[in-house]
This record gives sequence, C-alpha cells and structure tokens, in this order.
Amino acid sequence: MSIAKHQYEGIGLREFTPSVIGLAGQTPLPEWAFGTAVGGDNEGEFVYLWFAPTATITLNQGDWVSWDNSYGVAASLLGAAYHQVGANFGTIFYGARVGDPAAAAGQGIVWSFAFQAGTVYGIWVQRAGTSLANLTITNANKQVSTTATPSNLAQVTSAAANSMTVSGVGAPAASFSLASTVINANSTLTLASGTDKAKGLYKGLYLSGTGVPNGAYITDIQGLTISFANPGGGTITPGTQTVTASANTFWGTITNGSPTITGVPSIPGVYPNQTLSGTGTTGTIASITGVPGNYTITMSGNAGAGNAFASACTVSGYLEAFLRWPYGQTQN
Repeated sequence: MSIAKHQYEGIGLREFTPSVIGLAGQTPLPEWAFGTAVGGDNEGEFVYLWFAPTATITLNQGDWVSWDNSYGVAASLLGAAYHQVGANFGTIFYGARVGDPAAAAGQGIVWSFAFQAGTVYGIWVQRAGTSLANLTITNANKQVSTTATPSNLAQVTSAAANSMTVSGVGAPAASFSLASTVINANSTLTLASGTDKAKGLYKGLYLSGTGVPNGAYITDIQGLTISFANPGGGTITPGTQTVTASANTFWGTITNGSPTITGVPSIPGVYPNQTLSGTGTTGTIASITGVPGNYTITMSGNAGAGNAFASACTVSGYLEAFLRWPYGQTQN
C-alpha cells in the first residue's frame, strides 16, 4: 500500500509553468506525485495533475479543466457527455497574480500556454479559494459546456443541452447599482443608511451615474462613506442618485494608430488575454504594465480614433470567483 510523502508548503518559483513529463512517465524534479495538494493564501488550494492533450490547444490562466481520481486532466471542451457526474473541476494556475505588474513576478510565470498534442504535461490547477475564472456569461445556473469552445464555465439562464451544472463556484457580479447614493462635491459618496451596500465594494472599482465624472474610481471605503478619485477632471454634480460600481472596465488615453492605452488609473477585473470593446480598441489585451494610478495597457492591434476619457473600455471573459472544490452535479 502507499505511504505518506512529505508535503511541500509552497509550489515554488519556476514550477508553475506546465512542465513536460518524460516518455517513460518520469516526473520532472522536484518529484511531485499526481494528486499532491498545497495550500495558499485567500483560502487557496492547488492540486498537481497530468494533462495529455489529443489536439494542440492554448489555455489561459483561469480556464477550466476537469479530472477524476486518475488525476488526469480533460479540458472542458472535448465532446458531448464527456464529463461524468462527480468529476472535479478547477482553474488552471500558471503563477500569474493580481497586483502591481511593475513588480516582476519571476521567470516561468505566464498567463497563457500552448499545449502540444502528443505531449504529457504536469500542471497546477486551483480547486479552492479566490481564483481568476473564465466566466463569459453571468446569469443564474453555473454550467460547463461539453461541446463549445473555448474552455469556459458559462453561466446560462436554463439547462443547455450538452452541458453540466457545476456546484461549488461563487461567481461575483461585474457591476451593481447603489441606489439613494448622495454624491458630494468633495469627491465622496454617502450610501443610504441602514444598508449593507458597502459589502462587495472594493478599491479600484469604477463609478458611473448622473453627477459622477467620467473615470471616477473608488480610492477608500470608510463605512458608508466612499471616496473616489477624479482623474479626468470632470465636474462633480452633488445630489442623490443611483450610482453603478463596475469591474471589467477602465478609462485611459487612446491614440489613433497606437496599440497602447496610457494613463489608465485603475484595472479592476482587467487581465491579459481578455477581449476588448469600446471606441478605438482592437482585439485583446496583450500586456499590462505600470503602477496603480498610471497603468499602460497594450492591445493586440493598433487603435482607431480615441481621446482620453472619451469612453470606457470594457473587457469580457474573466472574473475573480470563489471556488469550493467544484464538481459536476448533473449532465444535460
């Protein structure tokens, strides 16, 4: 029978990127056993799995995979009824992180990886805690498609054919409204008393609504008083309004013929490889550099006409979800 092995308490630098496993089944050093689990912050848990794709496929951090007690991965796009009820689900983890991208994360940490057919890889997958997750549709029932591409855990309003409901995923809202909010001329909002509306707000979210200038974003939260920056220099109109707080959006200067968006003050829910939309934007996000208050976002193509804070850019695909050992519950 098997005996226990020493468990490493950290995955370690340069061990996040998928590594090729020898033809005879040897694992690369250090020798991680498949099914090895390690902990992390924000309640994170990660498990080491093997992945032998039958076709070449590129997967981003946050894309979903499934596995069973063989600890072998199946990307969630390999055919109708492929997943068995009870199969485990998790998000691919390459070591990339949320934070100041100007601080180098180290060699071997990526957002995207091209897996080659006919090769066996060892990879890390997150199964618990706060995780970047590919959630392309935000509605009622968490489901993973067993036929559609690319890999994503799509939330749909009804049980779609060839899909599986997945339990154990908490999907946040990309935006929500704050009713009866008092907008003050000194760059603060006062939420209605007797509510828990401050719950779910966090620094960096962009604000919009009558009286709120373009590009305003949250800089501090003290009870029901929300402070915001006004980087665009627009006029603040005091009054009681419904204000919307949003992630997956940002403001900045778009220069015609250039792939860069400069002077971006905040990047809540904004990550490489996301699809861009908005005046002048093209394609996907290739990279994010800079520091809080002054980020530069590089697009995959040159921009069309645009001006600083002329319109918001929005992104789709990935949100910071909460995982609690997700598993397949029902097959449709």
